[in-house]
Amino acid sequence: MVKRLLVLEDGTVFEGTGFGADTYVSGELVLNSAMTGYQELITDQSYKGQILAFTFPVIGTTGINRDDYESIFPGCLAVVVNQLASHPSNWRKQLSLDAYLKKHNIPGIQGVDTRRLAKIVSKYGSMKATVVNEGDAIEHILDQLRATVLPFDQVRQVSTKTPYAAPGFGKSIVLIDLGLRHSVLRQLIARGCNVTVVPYSVKLKELKDLQPDGIILSSGPGNPHHIDSICQVIAKNDPHIPIMGIGLGAELLALAHGGSLNNLKRPHRGLNIPVKEVATGKVEITSQNHQYNIERDTLPLDFLITHEELHDHSIEAFRHRYLPLIGVLYQIESSPGPRESLYFYDEFMDLIESKLDKRREELWS
Repeated sequence: MVKRLLVLEDGTVFEGTGFGADTYVSGELVLNSAMTGYQELITDQSYKGQILAFTFPVIGTTGINRDDYESIFPGCLAVVVNQLASHPSNWRKQLSLDAYLKKHNIPGIQGVDTRRLAKIVSKYGSMKATVVNEGDAIEHILDQLRATVLPFDQVRQVSTKTPYAAPGFGKSIVLIDLGLRHSVLRQLIARGCNVTVVPYSVKLKELKDLQPDGIILSSGPGNPHHIDSICQVIAKNDPHIPIMGIGLGAELLALAHGGSLNNLKRPHRGLNIPVKEVATGKVEITSQNHQYNIERDTLPLDFLITHEELHDHSIEAFRHRYLPLIGVLYQIESSPGPRESLYFYDEFMDLIESKLDKRREELWS
């Protein structure tokens, strides 16, 4: 196996062996502490343009199957693991992780001390890194890495270019695609919704012409400040139409109503992050992938903080006191991860139903 290096912009070098595609990449290095669900994470478009490192010691044990994709194509640039499973075994397996990455021209590196890597990232935060085969001088690799400009148009890259429908006979939902995860569609289809998926660049008139009963802003990659044009559409939309934002969508919902964001000192990425419901004190274990925090003091008084991270007390979910708005910064689809947060979809359906009831009353009065 070819010798491969993971080089961080601070000069730290990790030696390992290569798997996947025989190519090199540079991008933002991020960690995920998930103990399962590597296929869902690799195909999650929230990781677009990033080098995804897993802290769990063995990755690839169940291979790749057709049922667990979160998008048709993988999102990440490269995969970093401590140990790659040499003989994946599962009755649904169709490809090994190695073969899957080769198919999509994505390099991997194994043999990395991911415990040490996690300590570095925890201390200094996300940083640029490169995955490259051994050969070039480290000084040359570092010069190229430090000159690399990270992309800022990830949402444009991953959002659908044209609208499409997932037809149903229930509530009409417009889903704004910022990096859509298939599991969101699965949850809506399971509830009988008639879903229309539209690009992130949708115009206000186009949105109104679809006459949605509710709108969902999906999760996605990148810096929310780079796509703040969607905030104007959200702010000018009919305030009586329920909106739910998930992940990046929740951040944009907060921005649209006057909130501000800052970087978390330690980004939330993993399947085991505790979140407390403020009103009851109930704690649920969540799946998360976000590095931005809503500044508590910037949210208007009409917003109610409903959930916060148990350790750093950052905002994880909010609602508006009077308008039908829900924002959740963590992943509520349970793919991968705990199923404790699926109730948000039911609460959103209830919110839509209450608004529809009011419209019916107005029509018949």
